[in-house]
Amino acid sequence: PALCKEHKGKFPFPFADTKQLAHLLYPSLPSYSLEALANRFSLPVVNRHHALEDARLTGKVLEVLLDHLREQGFHTWGDLLQFLKVREHPLMKGKGENH
Repeated sequence: PALCKEHKGKFPFPFADTKQLAHLLYPSLPSYSLEALANRFSLPVVNRHHALEDARLTGKVLEVLLDHLREQGFHTWGDLLQFLKVREHPLMKGKGENH
């Protein structure tokens, strides 16, 4: 994510990137832009490229992604972080995309 570039790969606390989560959960989507994800989840897009509205929309997209993750058996922040950590391991690149 952009924040990792800004902080040279070191970020002071764990985070989840909605684009990364969407790509892992829906590997065949043609686009992972905020607007494309909102459309995919039938979320209304209001005042695109306005900071507050984009933040609200990102939160709604995250809620949908978290619901999907719960259906997959992820119930804690630790579950999610472990999943993302394992997915980033060089031996796991490109594997397990159909969960």
